[in-house]
Amino acid sequence: DERALDLLIGASAIRRVQKNGINFNGCEYVANELWAYTKQDVQIFTDDDLGTIYVYDLDNNFLCKAYNPELTGRSRQEFAQASKEFSKAVSKIQRTIKTIRAQAKEETRQATIKVKQVLQELNDVPITDKKTDKHDECFYESLYERFYDCLVRGEWGEQDLKLKEENKEEYERALLAYKSFFIAS
Repeated sequence: DERALDLLIGASAIRRVQKNGINFNGCEYVANELWAYTKQDVQIFTDDDLGTIYVYDLDNNFLCKAYNPELTGRSRQEFAQASKEFSKAVSKIQRTIKTIRAQAKEETRQATIKVKQVLQELNDVPITDKKTDKHDECFYESLYERFYDCLVRGEWGEQDLKLKEENKEEYERALLAYKSFFIAS
């Protein structure tokens, strides 16, 4: 009996018939006969054709075949293999993301340490030297501020020139600000 084979061939499940058919494994299956069983539980069986399910009432009486036209003719084994490969790809991507996040976290940690060291070194640089600095009455909060002031006044003390050589990046930053304000004006 063909119907008895339906019961033995593939997977089985209980599903509720909805207005738009039967949902099984994320796919919708339809048949004209199903409208009479809307909101009722039915038992379904599968074979290797992903586009077909066999529908039975709960007393194991055959009701109909339901179809998903987009999947008809496709093998459940092929679908299972493709799903497995997709899951592997997703897992690989997730591992890659995890690795990248860990690397970014470590690089951020190292950069933070380096910035703290540079800031500490800047705090250790004497800002004024009473013996050699022509403008020893000035107290600067940063080298940037000191260099900017020297550029505006056009005066460079011995200590200023030494600091300028030792801190070229801060000097370049002050020079850029000076040029953008005074030359653009």
